[in-house]
Amino acid sequence: QAGQERPVAPEKTPLPQKVVAYAEALSAPEAMEPLPPEVEGTPSAEETAQPDLPEGGAGEEVWDARVLVVRQGQVHIDIQHQKPPMRDASLLAFCDWLDQQLPVVVANFPYVRNSGAYVDLSDNIIGPEGLDKLFRVLRDHRVPCVVMKAYRNVLDDSIVDTLIEYLYTQPESFPMHGIHISHNNISDKGALRLIRAAALCGHYPRLTSRLPLWLRLEANDIESPYKLIADCQKEGFNVCLMGDGLCSRPNCNHYSGVHVQLPYFLHQGRKGQDQYQKERSVAKAQAPLPALPPVAAPLRPLAGLAWPVEAVVVLDEDEKPEGEALPDWKRKDNLAAGAELMVPAPKTASFRPAPKRA
Repeated sequence: QAGQERPVAPEKTPLPQKVVAYAEALSAPEAMEPLPPEVEGTPSAEETAQPDLPEGGAGEEVWDARVLVVRQGQVHIDIQHQKPPMRDASLLAFCDWLDQQLPVVVANFPYVRNSGAYVDLSDNIIGPEGLDKLFRVLRDHRVPCVVMKAYRNVLDDSIVDTLIEYLYTQPESFPMHGIHISHNNISDKGALRLIRAAALCGHYPRLTSRLPLWLRLEANDIESPYKLIADCQKEGFNVCLMGDGLCSRPNCNHYSGVHVQLPYFLHQGRKGQDQYQKERSVAKAQAPLPALPPVAAPLRPLAGLAWPVEAVVVLDEDEKPEGEALPDWKRKDNLAAGAELMVPAPKTASFRPAPKRA
């Protein structure tokens, strides 16, 4: 409109010479060099090179909410079947991360100090050092370990010291329910020490449910499992193998007054890790089949003789052998010849109604 002044565009501030040079380099066909970090307002190359990883974890191991959850009122630590398998160094780093996360979990779910933790470290390459630190982290935050599963690892007799210490110092109200450390390298001496600690620590059978400690020790380096059970009987430890005639007590009923239950304990050795599964399949294959009716042996001609040739008789369509009745659909019965009207059927004729009651 007339009489109105047009706004004056502000003067453009000149760009720094380094920025202009960098913009000209964008159109060049050769590889572009990164912007120098001295230019204001642009991030350096070192800051942008850091990967955006979840909290806790570096390189191959990643730890997030999937490995530490509260499920059914209980803390679950699930780091089993890691690819690549977890080693002691990785477990030690995981324990440092767990030490920082447990205060938050306990603050949000305070009842986990009563329900405890369910730990699954199976099918890895974990040794006694990493497992010992995990027990110490749980103890520091007053979260009892209810179930420990660490089968198919590289545990030896040195882990027995950690387990014995925990059995004696665990909370009296929340003792461990089960320890699954099969498919490891525990010897006869280590197994006997662990059974002795469970029987003498005073927590088993448990005060509330009167249940024993569930201990899985099969497929270890135990050379004489029968002798170990006999030694337990001599020392007065009530050990149950969940089978009649196999327990340390001859009159064991598999539930009352038992310190430790040892299922599949007799399957030992490196080749015995899947022995009980093979025996189950063999037992099914050897199960007796239902008896079949006897089958008569087929007749065979005598030596030098041939089968007798039966005479084949060809009959006409109207001819039939004597005594063979025609099928129903070919019969031509004359119903009018012998029919009698108004004659009751035989059953109806002999029927008499019952007398009426007065």
